[in-house]
Parts: sequence; structure tokens; C-alpha cells
Amino acid sequence: MVQLLDYSPRDGRIRRRRVLFTLTVVIASVSSIFAVPQFKAFQQRQNRRVEIRAQFIAQLASAERALEDRKIENAATALVRAEFPTHVESRLFWRSELNSFERRADRIRQRIGEIYPLIQREHEAKAKAEREREEAISKSRTGLEVEHVCIIRCTRSASDLFEALKKRAIEQMKNGNMRQAQAICEQIAELDPVYRFDTQFWENAP
Repeated sequence: MVQLLDYSPRDGRIRRRRVLFTLTVVIASVSSIFAVPQFKAFQQRQNRRVEIRAQFIAQLASAERALEDRKIENAATALVRAEFPTHVESRLFWRSELNSFERRADRIRQRIGEIYPLIQREHEAKAKAEREREEAISKSRTGLEVEHVCIIRCTRSASDLFEALKKRAIEQMKNGNMRQAQAICEQIAELDPVYRFDTQFWENAP
């Protein structure tokens, strides 16, 4: 009988190798099945981060252009569009990047706060001059004294409107209707360009 050499493969070794190879293939296949969805989710998050960063930069640039043109309402609206996704989807970013978003937005907000009172005074001065001109014309035509009408701002009504809009925006956020919530926030910014949504407001995002 011929003696097999030590390095010659035996049937047992061949079977073990086949079993190990089969197990390796099965494990790799199962791992790929679970890994593919995880990779897709990771890629989606990464793509969303890129979109939010791009929107943030673009909207801040729009806000700066609006400030240069002294269009405060447009600047405030652009600021909301820049900030909104960074708050409602803050889980996608590290705290350091969120802080960077906030610092850059605060610089725009500070400029809005500086320019807005000046524009308000200009509008009030123009309105006053227009009223005085109309009164002078009326006097010259009728020769009668024109009664001064006091324009009273309904601060309570404005406050009630703000609270109603905030409540509606919070409801939309809690229900996951982010587009509607953002649209309401933009309305608030148009009514009061210097208004700032606080941390308590953003915590209502799911």
C-alpha cells in the first residue's frame, strides 16, 4: 500500500475547507443584506447634511443682499429659511457645527436689529409728512380745521396674532409638517423682523 505524503490533501481536510468556505460565503451574504440598508441610511443622512449646509449658506447670502437693499422683511425671511432646518434636523450635526450655524446667523440677526429701527423711523417720518401735507391741502380747500386722528396700534391684537401663529407652527412641527411650520415662521418674521425663536420653541421638533 502506498503511503500518502504529509503534504498531500486528505478527504477530511478538503471537506473542512469546503465547509469553511461555505460558511464564509453565507456570513458575507447575510452581512451584506444587513449592511446595505444601513449604508443607504448613512448616505441619505450625509446627502441631507450637504443640502442643509448649502441652503444655509445660500439663504444667508440672500439675507445679506436684502440688508444691502434695506429690505428687512426679506432678510428676516431668508434668515428663517437658513435656520429652520438646522434646528429641526439638528440631530444630523455635531454640536460644534450647530454652534457655528448659530454664530453666523446671529451676525445677520444683529444687523437686522440695527437697521430695522432706522427704517421704522424713516417710515414714520414719511407717514407724518404725508399726513401733514394732506391736512394742509384740506385746510386750503375748505378753510376748516382738520381733526387730528390718533392712530392707535393694537398691540394686544398683534400679540394675540403672534401667539396664535406660534401655536400653529408648534402644532405643525409636532405633527411632522415641517414645510407648513416653516411657512408660518416666515409669516412671523415678516410681521416682526427682529423676532427670535427661542430654544423652547425649537424643542417641539420631533
